Amino acid sequence: SSRAYQRRETDLVIIVTPYLVKPMDPSKKPLTPADGTLPASNVDYFLGNVEEVKTADAAHNGGTATNAAPATKVGHFLDLPKE
Repeated sequence: SSRAYQRRETDLVIIVTPYLVKPMDPSKKPLTPADGTLPASNVDYFLGNVEEVKTADAAHNGGTATNAAPATKVGHFLDLPKE
């Protein structure tokens, strides 16, 4: 066994090979994590700790994000179409 390994000096190597399963039509705009979300209202932002809501939630509340469930607490989720 090597001395570096015994001193717990090891490296982690991750190799990634990306490839497109189904290439996208060049004329179409790709989806982003922010698609389908709206900024939260001031009340939700400051009192509810909500930064964004899904557009369907905001539409049910008359276009405002009040009392809507948060889309995410941290980061973004990308909803891909199911095929």
